[in-house]
Amino acid sequence: MANEKKYKGYFIEEIRFLPMGKKIFATYDEVSEFILCTLPKRGGLYYYKKQRMKCDSNILVLFQYDGHLIGSAVLQATNDNPTRLGNEKYYRYYQFASETIQLFEVPINGLEYSAIDSSFTRFGQGMKKVPLDYFSAVTKLINNRDTFITSLGLCDTLPPGQYYLCWLGRSNNTHPLVKKVEIMN
Repeated sequence: MANEKKYKGYFIEEIRFLPMGKKIFATYDEVSEFILCTLPKRGGLYYYKKQRMKCDSNILVLFQYDGHLIGSAVLQATNDNPTRLGNEKYYRYYQFASETIQLFEVPINGLEYSAIDSSFTRFGQGMKKVPLDYFSAVTKLINNRDTFITSLGLCDTLPPGQYYLCWLGRSNNTHPLVKKVEIMN
């Protein structure tokens, strides 16, 4: 079907912005670690305490933080059952497809986004619903980011042997994520 909107193997029904506020994530480093480490370790579960996005499944969610779109994932489901996580009580959670969770190396600013959506004025705290007519332009904007950071992890499960470490990094240094590289014997 010509009108199908497919992203990372999922047929997308909606596109939404999900604000990630500074009351929960005080710094960009905290929100980055949550997207790259915590969310995948939880199997894509994103617990929250307040209002939820009123939507079904197969939603392309654009994570919004500090006036930028910083990452994305595909929402598979929402759960409205209260949950305890440690000492915290959460009222609901989102279930994201773990393999779709990504952080943009270079976040998308409002000017870039307004080039595809002329009705856009600014990023706010609302869970903005993006018209599905913009699907191609939104995915092109996402895919035109220099690179995606899809995971951070320890190498503690690698068997002993000789390994070569190399990477290619592009950054404007506004949100550096590599804090330390340590080689241990």
